[in-house]
Amino acid sequence: TNRKTETTAQMNELNKALLELKKITGISLEVSGAAPEQIEPALTQIHCLCTAYKEKYNRTDFLQGLMTGNIPHYEISDRASRLHIDPEEKRILFLIEGKHFDETSGAILKNLLSCRSKTYIVPLTETLLAVIRPLCQNETFEDMRHIAETIVDTLNTEALIRVRLSYSSVMNTLADIQKAFQSIWKRILAGIIGICAMELVYAVAQIYGYTGAIYR
Repeated sequence: TNRKTETTAQMNELNKALLELKKITGISLEVSGAAPEQIEPALTQIHCLCTAYKEKYNRTDFLQGLMTGNIPHYEISDRASRLHIDPEEKRILFLIEGKHFDETSGAILKNLLSCRSKTYIVPLTETLLAVIRPLCQNETFEDMRHIAETIVDTLNTEALIRVRLSYSSVMNTLADIQKAFQSIWKRILAGIIGICAMELVYAVAQIYGYTGAIYR
């Protein structure tokens, strides 16, 4: 009985892995009549295939991993190069929090930011989006504030979403993203607690850089 229960649990895990494979690759596979000793190796191979596909083709998964600290520093440069992302380019991280983001709001953001190449819109949860944007040579923090205000106002008027946005100081490399993410997420949380009923724009200068936050 224990062996049968274990086999059933493994088949359930295998079916979940096959669904995940289909979700990220579009490839449908079926496994039937597998012997119990064949299930575990098959599950391992499918997990490896899913991971390899995400690493090779999915920039979103890579950038999510950077922000959450799930990618070791020694892997960043190599994996970024495989995804054609410059690991040393200067960037700004915008973090946008709202009640809900759907396809419409995503399309509005893409249209708003489409003029800037190498800008990545990264969904983190249903209520949290990250925008990773390169910093051009002549751009200033005042420009970043203007971009932030434009994002907030556009989502407010076109997508009818009230959002909170915070943006980082300049990140010199991709390895800086995790620290930037943690810093500005704390700022958004502080805004939710202290300023949730107010409509204002404010910016705070810090000793080692500048971080802004915009609330509408």
